Amino acid sequence: MDDDPAVARAAAAALPLRPNFAYTLSEVQDGVRRVFDTGFFTAASPRAEDTRDGVKLTVELAPYPRLKRVIVTGADALPAAVIQDALAPSSGRTINFHALRGALDAANAWYDERGIPTRLAVLADREDGVLELGASEATVAAVHLRFVDRETGEPRPGGGYTRPSVILRQLATAPGRVYSARQAKADLDAVYAMGLFEDVNLVPQAAAKAGGGDGSDGSAAAASTLQPPPSSSNPFDATPGGAAPEVDVTLTLVERKTGGASAGGGISATGAADGALPGFIGSASFSQRNVFGTGQKLAATAEVGQVDKLFRLHHTDPWLLGDPHRTSRTISLQNTRATGAPTHGRAPDDAPPGGEGVSSTGDGSAVIVARLTGGVEYSRPLAVGWTGTLGAAWQRARCVDEHGRGLATDAHGGPLSFAAARAAGVAVAG
Repeated sequence: MDDDPAVARAAAAALPLRPNFAYTLSEVQDGVRRVFDTGFFTAASPRAEDTRDGVKLTVELAPYPRLKRVIVTGADALPAAVIQDALAPSSGRTINFHALRGALDAANAWYDERGIPTRLAVLADREDGVLELGASEATVAAVHLRFVDRETGEPRPGGGYTRPSVILRQLATAPGRVYSARQAKADLDAVYAMGLFEDVNLVPQAAAKAGGGDGSDGSAAAASTLQPPPSSSNPFDATPGGAAPEVDVTLTLVERKTGGASAGGGISATGAADGALPGFIGSASFSQRNVFGTGQKLAATAEVGQVDKLFRLHHTDPWLLGDPHRTSRTISLQNTRATGAPTHGRAPDDAPPGGEGVSSTGDGSAVIVARLTGGVEYSRPLAVGWTGTLGAAWQRARCVDEHGRGLATDAHGGPLSFAAARAAGVAVAG
């Protein structure tokens, strides 16, 4: 028997038979079975021999070899550290299939957590102490996009408006990689978070085999490999992994309406309390969240009133072309013209004859505050829950009249800017 003292102690403790006692055949068989169930032996059998002093019972045991080395094949996604940690307590000791089963369960739990449909199994336990393990990890053969009409539910022959490359760059599930249900769920969330689709669905299926000699496409056999094989009570009886299956992934997408335009108008009562006539105001806006199918966002807004005006342009590229770090860029421009009446205008009883209640300078010119602002912002994910942002903004503000000419003072002769105050030698309180 193996010279490992732990194995000898385990066998002696498990055997309930003692000398000078009478035992039936079933009791002997039960005792031998208990020794075998310790997990250290490949075989255990009793042998009886008649002697002058009675029956001599010998239990012949064939222990497993000491574990010296482990060879793993087909488990490309499984980190080596997972196997090393699981088998570390058995290294250099006689193999125990109960401990080995626990080690395999720990490794397979890693697969289960990630939704990888495979099992690590024992392929061979050689007499020289080399343990061969194997798995059949399903790999992605191809990723297909299937666009469905949002009204009829039928596939769109011409494809969708969104460019395929814009969708595929969101997927970590790619040809040649191990298929993972957890990663597929994360890919679904990433595509849905683009905001371009009403519904997104991902379906894995057995990859079509080309050139089947028997006329069968082998879909049924390949599909069955996607299901994890049942775990064996004895890991040495596990079925070898065999050839790794291939999976075709189909992403079904229903695009939503991503653009729109609106316009409106009305009558403004601004200035009516001061005797001015109501004025016409109008607004228009346009937005598109999928410019030319690239996933870029563009929004433009215009508002024109009797005095106030606003023009705004906003563009976002969620993923700069060719950038491996998913850097996004946002550019914004805004031009506004607003009346300065609340600060620089005349009081109603101080307004000049024929005045319209609009802020004005000493010569009757209206004071309008014109602002031109612009900005650019870059953003990049740094880690889970962390995002880095870098941006710059620029603004130009000045006071002009209704003809766009610059003004230095208001209706009361006060300076309209710090530059005008310094030129006039006026102290400005800070």
